[in-house]
Amino acid sequence: MKEFLCNITGNRFDLYDNEKDRELGSRFGFNCRFRAICYVFCKLFYGECKILKELEKNKNLKGIGMSDSAWANIFQDKFNYINTYYHREPYLDIYNEDHLKEYTDLDFIISSDVFEHINPLPGVQIAFDNVFSMLKCGGMFIFSVPFGYGEHKEHFPNLYDYKIEKKNGKYVLYNTTIDKKTETFNNLCFHGGPGSVLEMRVFSQKSIISFLEKSGFIDIIFYEITEDMKKYGIYWASNFSLIISAKKSAF
Repeated sequence: MKEFLCNITGNRFDLYDNEKDRELGSRFGFNCRFRAICYVFCKLFYGECKILKELEKNKNLKGIGMSDSAWANIFQDKFNYINTYYHREPYLDIYNEDHLKEYTDLDFIISSDVFEHINPLPGVQIAFDNVFSMLKCGGMFIFSVPFGYGEHKEHFPNLYDYKIEKKNGKYVLYNTTIDKKTETFNNLCFHGGPGSVLEMRVFSQKSIISFLEKSGFIDIIFYEITEDMKKYGIYWASNFSLIISAKKSAF
């Protein structure tokens, strides 16, 4: 079995073939996606993959995470970094203008598998616009979402006043639209459990590019898995839901 080097901890480890996928291969608390996020971060800010725990502290590098608990302690130690949450302090609701004022002139924002959960109102485009507004010129948005190469799909396009209830052992979403129509949705998809982790949408590569470009982002990159990434135990079973980076123009 081939040995890999964890680009977050610096530890050596093995992976079985059936673990070589986006959400698998967990070692030391980090799966393939987590290692890939940190790989992309180092490539953008250091020009090459480095061991995150071995980096010298740089408190001039300012950024936030959106529920990035996996690597938050390391980032807080190394950088001027705050890991935010939707449901507890330090708060960041991407639609809340008061929250946005707390985080400005950022070098980077990391959002890993969050944007598929945000409410469709007031609008997903506004969420991307608000990320753009928090970054300084030249700042980087590093993120991941479930996406495919077909069409963008909103699971609840008319979501307005809704509640989720358990019925016959399964969760059901009841929605009243803005024009007072009622809707019922079964077969809900949750990431980790019911509540705020309800999957609201599946992006397409085309829709991601469109949202980013309309916000003003440039240099949009979808990171396909390279041989160099595999050295660090970073594998994907397909080219769906890759890590993405986008830059706010320096001008």
